[in-house]
Amino acid sequence: MNIAKEFPSEWLKAIDFDAQPTNVTIKMVVKEIVGKEDPKEQVVVYFTAFEKPFILNKTNSETLWGLFGIETDDWVNKTCCLFCIKGQMPGKPVTDWVRIMAMDPNAATPPAINTAKQLAAEVEL
Repeated sequence: MNIAKEFPSEWLKAIDFDAQPTNVTIKMVVKEIVGKEDPKEQVVVYFTAFEKPFILNKTNSETLWGLFGIETDDWVNKTCCLFCIKGQMPGKPVTDWVRIMAMDPNAATPPAINTAKQLAAEVEL
């Protein structure tokens, strides 16, 4: 049993794509309130192949900026690749960190889906 699957997150994590390089197409980029104890507005990315949004950190945002330009509207319908590295924050256990790179021709490419949450976020735009 994979214990990480027993505690699902509302946000896209490495476990959601089995930590394997996965090509994804960006559906939209929006700001949403993230966090329960200390809620903050953060940039999140919706991909066509996943129901859950991905919280964009500075490292991944700089990668997308380098790939597709500074305007997030220009990222829509562009394809990139999610992959994982092992990382550790001070005082925390080692975990899989999701990173973004240019599309990988050898990576899996899951089919697109449309979910209620994605459709609701589109309506808010």
